[in-house]
Amino acid sequence: VLELETNYSILIYDIENMVVADNKLFIKSRDLLKFFYASDGKFLGNLASIGEGPGEYLFVNRLWNTDDTIHIFDSMSKKINNYNSSGQFLSSRTLFENAPKTSADHPAVNFVIESPDGNGFYSINTWMGGVGKPVPSYSKYAADDSMEYLVKGRFLNCGSYGYSRAAVDRKHNRVLTWENCIDTLFAISDSTV
Repeated sequence: VLELETNYSILIYDIENMVVADNKLFIKSRDLLKFFYASDGKFLGNLASIGEGPGEYLFVNRLWNTDDTIHIFDSMSKKINNYNSSGQFLSSRTLFENAPKTSADHPAVNFVIESPDGNGFYSINTWMGGVGKPVPSYSKYAADDSMEYLVKGRFLNCGSYGYSRAAVDRKHNRVLTWENCIDTLFAISDSTV
């Protein structure tokens, strides 16, 4: 059990996501990003802040790491920001800058989660309205943001998609997503749900 340092200026609630890198614990708590020493729980600082400047974010959907680099996906700006394990901003890139117009073959992205093999990512899609062919709930993208394939087995026919949490299961090479509205856990392995 690790007791984290807290006070009125370091409140943590509703932890949605956390990673460990370089003996530091990075926590996504609602719309806040904080980090602590993993050995004693001492508060080290905030990872970025809300805003539109370099290294800032509007709304974080996902926090993950590769080695000692921390990544966040900002769903409002469609950016991935990268920080070192000391919390310093390294770089940013906008996803899908050259993507085709949104359609059933190229769904609107609501959330991204890293691929278990570290090569690209999966998107959790959202329904854009209209009548037509069903929209796949998930898509697989390569590291350069090009779509590799639409994942088969789960489709959006209308309405909005309500995922609540997602996690990478590297041991079994899959992504797990939970839809709270139907209280169901889905497993994405390669190109099927």
